[in-house]
Amino acid sequence: MTKKLKLMRIKNSELFNEIDIEKSNLFLDSLQDFVVDIGLKKIEGDFYEYNNKNYDMGTFYVLFDDDIKEGGVRKKDIKEFEDGETVRYAGNKLELLIIFLESKIKLIFYCSLKEREKIIDSISKFVDI
Repeated sequence: MTKKLKLMRIKNSELFNEIDIEKSNLFLDSLQDFVVDIGLKKIEGDFYEYNNKNYDMGTFYVLFDDDIKEGGVRKKDIKEFEDGETVRYAGNKLELLIIFLESKIKLIFYCSLKEREKIIDSISKFVDI
């Protein structure tokens, strides 16, 4: 069985939806697949590659830094994301905020019920729901 992240909290309201998950590198490893799966990003045309995996430009710059010593790029560790650091993805039908907190990651998304179902299906691939 593949390791999955622990779900800490889920909240739905009419205006927005919240999911709190454990703060782990597994989230970083799953981020590109997640934002593509829910339709916020596409990997086409110009893309970035690291370890034979393609990334859209925005997600690449969230996950990687220049490695001055080695003269290339390096993947960030989850510990490098400071308390309150926020990443925003916006689309026509969905907006997602990812807030890195000291002990968890908060996902806040604004969307219709149909889109919410798609997000839950997608996130269940790497989070125990």
